[in-house]
Amino acid sequence: MATRAVTIYASGSAYVERANPNKSDTTRTEISQGNNCNGFEKFIPPSDIIGKRLVDATLYIHAQKSLDPIGSGLITSIGGADVCGVTGLWDPNKTTWNNHSEVYRKGQVTQYGFEMKNLGSAYAWQQIPVEFDSKVPVMAKIAAFGIIFGNWFVYHTSNSQYKPYITITVQDDGGLKPSPARPINGTFINNTKDCELEWNFSMIRGTIEPVTQTKAVISWTYGNTTKTATVNGAAQSYTIPASQLPETGTVTWRVTTTDSAGNTYTSEDATFTTTDATLYAYPATPINEYIDGSKTVDLEWVWSISTGTRPTRADFQVSDDGGTTWDDLGTVTNQNDLTYHTSPNELPAGNILWRVRGYNTNSEAGPWSTAAAVVVRRAPNTPVISGVTVTPKPTVTWQAEGQQAYQLQIGTWDSGTVFGTDKTDQCPEFLPDGPTIVRLRVQNTFGMWSQWVETTVTIANIPREAITTRTRTTKEDIRLTWETKGEYPEYLVYRDGELIGVTAGKEYTDHTAIGKAAYTIRGANYDSTYTDSPPVTEILSIRSGLIAREGEWNWMLLDRRVGNRPARSGGEEADISFTAYSGRALPVAELSGHRNRSHSYTYSLPSTEEVRRLAAMSGHRVVYKHKSGERVAGVLGGVSWTWNRLRWDVSFTVMEVDHGPVL
Repeated sequence: MATRAVTIYASGSAYVERANPNKSDTTRTEISQGNNCNGFEKFIPPSDIIGKRLVDATLYIHAQKSLDPIGSGLITSIGGADVCGVTGLWDPNKTTWNNHSEVYRKGQVTQYGFEMKNLGSAYAWQQIPVEFDSKVPVMAKIAAFGIIFGNWFVYHTSNSQYKPYITITVQDDGGLKPSPARPINGTFINNTKDCELEWNFSMIRGTIEPVTQTKAVISWTYGNTTKTATVNGAAQSYTIPASQLPETGTVTWRVTTTDSAGNTYTSEDATFTTTDATLYAYPATPINEYIDGSKTVDLEWVWSISTGTRPTRADFQVSDDGGTTWDDLGTVTNQNDLTYHTSPNELPAGNILWRVRGYNTNSEAGPWSTAAAVVVRRAPNTPVISGVTVTPKPTVTWQAEGQQAYQLQIGTWDSGTVFGTDKTDQCPEFLPDGPTIVRLRVQNTFGMWSQWVETTVTIANIPREAITTRTRTTKEDIRLTWETKGEYPEYLVYRDGELIGVTAGKEYTDHTAIGKAAYTIRGANYDSTYTDSPPVTEILSIRSGLIAREGEWNWMLLDRRVGNRPARSGGEEADISFTAYSGRALPVAELSGHRNRSHSYTYSLPSTEEVRRLAAMSGHRVVYKHKSGERVAGVLGGVSWTWNRLRWDVSFTVMEVDHGPVL
């Protein structure tokens, strides 16, 4: 590359001293240097070499050794004089001891400054050659801004006929060299946002300052696509619109700059990527907690991603079977909201698991998180009745979540609490034709009931072959027989509208009959349709009282009492417990809803055998009936007896018990 030589003469001078720190002397033709004073000389390079690279330089000053300011004669103990480069533009008229320009100081001489050697005692031109490797940066500063002289010597300033000057050799390859600043090294850039590119400069070694960027051409490539843009001026950045970035992929970019000296350089390549990393999600709260599912529950989560970006979406799922199956809960699309807010009663009751997954800026889903366990306490959702048959014994089916028990009401029939997860039940009673209300609720593991669900069905019976009933009485019973041309799987016996027995045959004995009663025989089919016989009325009269062990029906006559009339008494009481609490004057009653009903009797028996026969019934279920129409079914608790010389007087008590349904 061609070089050229240029000579630059000093064009301004300033003398500053510590004694006058705010004053500058710009008129001196010669300056005597010392520890407390300095001389500045200004060089102004021709504009056509600013920004060019200096490859050789020699400084010339007309100088001699200084006189001792205290004694007389020359200073001989100083080996030379310091020369340093000024680091920036300066004005001789404004330069003082307190505000003079920064310099490359003597303490940094091996890198920035140098010394004059062997100054003579008489004025002479002092030639100061510069060794290229170590002094070129200093001479580039001197050529651009000027020099400062220090130590003990005297020199002629730019105001004299012996102006300091510098001879330099330059070539046209200096200036500013760009390098990418950001993004670099594969940095992730969100492709939904604009991407700002920035670059820095380094000065080519020995460039004569000042130099500025005048133009930059930026290019970026992804795949087979290359785009360019131009920046005019000194701006060291350019913003790529998001629309000119790939959805995913690696982008390579570089910048070519032109500086004010006309030098053009292209930077090395830098890369960034618009492919986001995988986002990993983690449940934060609640974990291993009891929560109230009847209220809004906040499911909070955190995430981890190597690119440091925020998630753009999150999906939530829940499982109530230990993670075998998962149901979608919902999605959050606000990247600043890391919480899913469930609706009241949205979470199933019981032991559940919940999990989350997040999406990166490329809308790619990360893996599902590990599951977090919680226990949701709330009433179960209202069940859904999915079907009801319209036969007289309707069958109800339903759907429910978290069911551990249920209660079904059909017309006047109530199942009570039935434990289990079965979701079908049939009414055991025959319902009359017409509209019937069906109600259902379910209970979960926390013993909490759902709301009732209710529906109405219209029952429609389809009678078949007729049934004819006949009755006859014995001393203690009424016996029924019937005939029909049809075949029914079973027959139900009703007395005064109350079911008293079921049989597959066509006869039945009513052992508990007493007084007047109306009987109906119902032939029942497998599909729960039925046919009723016309009612038949019969009357059973007995002498006094009768008692028999249930199932054996060996009746014992109770008809007299020695010296008195037979005695019958009874009573009923509620099951109540009373609890006293501190601070309350009266006890608190706790009602169980149970009842106790007992009957006491006193009769006389003719023989020891009869007493033993009655006593054998103790602890067994018995039926007592009386000519007055009284009928008692219960347990004979015990028998007491006394001999009165004529008969045995006996006393006993029957406690009524629930026999349960006939079917």
